[in-house]
Amino acid sequence: MAYQVTHINTPQTDNPPAFDDWVETLDSSVMSNYPDYSDPSSVLSSFVPSIVYDAAQGFISETVTTDDNGVTTLVQLWESQADYDASINRANYSDDRGPGYLPIGNINCQTDSVTVTGIDTQFLTDLKSGDIIQTGDASNDNLSTNIGTIASISSDTELTLTSNAVFNVDNQRFGIEWIVSPLAYLQDLYNQTYPITTTTSYANV
Repeated sequence: MAYQVTHINTPQTDNPPAFDDWVETLDSSVMSNYPDYSDPSSVLSSFVPSIVYDAAQGFISETVTTDDNGVTTLVQLWESQADYDASINRANYSDDRGPGYLPIGNINCQTDSVTVTGIDTQFLTDLKSGDIIQTGDASNDNLSTNIGTIASISSDTELTLTSNAVFNVDNQRFGIEWIVSPLAYLQDLYNQTYPITTTTSYANV
């Protein structure tokens, strides 16, 4: 049994260019915030097959059909729903940890230090270098105040920031900032110019 996902993309403008063709027209400066990708087309040639549609991560196959009105139907098969959900996070964010992901424990830090200490934390498992630590109102998961960027992690309860913490934090819940992936960034740019309505359905087959 496989997990089938069907996307029906309906453009809201007449005769929009195909996304792949549009990407080819972009200047390389568009990717200035993504140093790993020298130009927009490299996102499609390397990021998509290696990170999103990866057989090792549960992707089985896809079929794309476009009719004369520009409506595109994309059918994807995955080994499981969990594999598909992980692929969506990889497509939209810098890795497969998505917005629903939240590190455990609380943190302490001071504005005169680069050290962050944890209380009941699992830094080695939950975090990685380059993550941006955030805190805020834990009652509604509004953890959107940046504290600093992780330079290194020495243990489950201690990490080092690239510079001193921006705010003092005393035994507060924390999260990490989700960095939009280069693919999602390009798709957002495309949809700003050529709005698309997407209808998605799911089935076990």
